[in-house]
Amino acid sequence: MTVAVSAIVAGVVAGVGAYYAGTLSAPVKEVTKTLERTLTTTTTIAGAPHTVTETLTKTVTAPPTTVTKTETVTGPERTVTTTLTTTTTVTTTPKTEKITLVKLKIAYPTYTVHWAPFYAAKDLGLYEKYGLDVEVIYLAGDTVVAPALASRSIDIAIGGNPIVLSSRVKNLDFVYFYSNLVKPPFYIMTLPEIKSPKELEGKVGAVPSIGGWAHNYARWGLRVRGVDDAKVKYMKMDYASALAALQERKIDWAFATPEWKLQYEKAGAKLLINLGDTPGAEDVSSGGGYALGDWLKTNRAAAVAWVKAVLEATDILADPANHRKLLPIISKYTGIKDEEVILASLNEYLTGWRSDLHVPTLKMMEIGRDWTVETVPELANLDLTKSYDDIIADQALRELGRRI
Repeated sequence: MTVAVSAIVAGVVAGVGAYYAGTLSAPVKEVTKTLERTLTTTTTIAGAPHTVTETLTKTVTAPPTTVTKTETVTGPERTVTTTLTTTTTVTTTPKTEKITLVKLKIAYPTYTVHWAPFYAAKDLGLYEKYGLDVEVIYLAGDTVVAPALASRSIDIAIGGNPIVLSSRVKNLDFVYFYSNLVKPPFYIMTLPEIKSPKELEGKVGAVPSIGGWAHNYARWGLRVRGVDDAKVKYMKMDYASALAALQERKIDWAFATPEWKLQYEKAGAKLLINLGDTPGAEDVSSGGGYALGDWLKTNRAAAVAWVKAVLEATDILADPANHRKLLPIISKYTGIKDEEVILASLNEYLTGWRSDLHVPTLKMMEIGRDWTVETVPELANLDLTKSYDDIIADQALRELGRRI
């Protein structure tokens, strides 16, 4: 007997991986699929004419297989056609995939919810999702973060564009490539007896860093309101220290972000100025990501991936339905334990986070220059076109389907 067999087998095995930092092991879930195949055999037999019908059912345990066979025989020189249908259940076994992530180190300058997209992306697993192993550290103020970037101790700095510009006049090739949000809702909080901005002349106030973004935003907001900025004294203090100093009446006023504004109010301080209401604030970038120019040239894919992770974190933060589950992350990176304060401040940032104004513009850099030129006169002749990159964030938005 001569038998010829042809088989068609179709099957799909699917695996689902998870991202972890560094070179990692990603377990693949067990997946059960059905494989079906059809076998046709043809046999030529000599003999008398007759017909035979046979049904065979067979069960195989490894792997579990059910075989149904129907055979019809006709003669005299009989052609036997056998159709064999096999149904097999296949279960994949767990396996390990190795994924190597790009390592980055970033630093943020203040303990605020304002920077939440940058550190929340870490704890939400979004950096890993886009192929990055990111270490997030805190450094006290723009004027501490910037030297860390200059020395290449970090890869990406978080902060305002004035520090980018003032560093460029010192021949540091800092490039601003991502804007967090515009029209930032920040405040000037004062002792209760201060009634007008003009009364801040001759008074002492606290900002997170001298020459940094918050310092320049406060100076600009005061000047627009007719305050002689030269008569105002500024001291560098982190937000918690400034709150304590104001309570002890060692200072007269302090710059505050939304979460700290609420704590100041609870302590009896007065809201004097909402800087977000200052004419022109709609073009103000509240800070974002910047890096060394040569690093961006050689690591553009990593920079785009980083922006995509931050944008996705921003989308999560922009949905109030997510706020409660984000409380542990916010508290971890800000040190704020009061859930009411965190939730209220998250709501104040919603408008900025819901916009797609994350691509740096020349207008943003011009505002940063105008804020800083009084204290850094060399900025008047700085070529601003080299101080920002408007391609990286745009590419990230396009890859996420948010731009055509």
